[in-house]
Amino acid sequence: MLRATIIIAAVFLAGGLLLGAAGVATAHTQIVRSAPEPGEELETVPERVQLFLEEPVEAEFSPLQVYDEAGGRVDEDNARVDPDAPTTLMVDLKDGLPAGSYTAEYRYTGVDGHVIEGSYQFSARSGSEPAVAEDEGTGSEEPASGGDSSSGPERGAASTALYAVLGIGALALGALALGGLMLRRR
Repeated sequence: MLRATIIIAAVFLAGGLLLGAAGVATAHTQIVRSAPEPGEELETVPERVQLFLEEPVEAEFSPLQVYDEAGGRVDEDNARVDPDAPTTLMVDLKDGLPAGSYTAEYRYTGVDGHVIEGSYQFSARSGSEPAVAEDEGTGSEEPASGGDSSSGPERGAASTALYAVLGIGALALGALALGGLMLRRR
């Protein structure tokens, strides 16, 4: 009887651990913030668009593209993961863009293999300056605000919390079952 009790307890413990681990595996890599932010109205068109993510991602085949109001593509077609910050997707915008509304579209693969895609808009009150032949540098911008983006970290954290609660519940059920078997034995 003791052997059966130990086996049942081990099964419940393993089930609880698997449920807890499932929460981490299903928490898809979310956008923490972006530059520019969704809905932000900038003074001028930015040099680049950046997405700051919770963890590194796979980014192939133009993971970040930017379009103007007419649907024309206005990025330099050089979307990439920042080599100095593997949790940052970025794409440079063309020089001399006019004031107006722009749409950033993204598509990347998280570490769990899930494809995340979406879009958001931002606008600029005045156009960007034409290219200058001087030293352009990398000019990596870091936004000061951490406003909310269209898919924030709250969704991933809520999913993880749900699975953690389920795992704890499974562990509690296992403990109750073990206790019940031990009382029966007496």
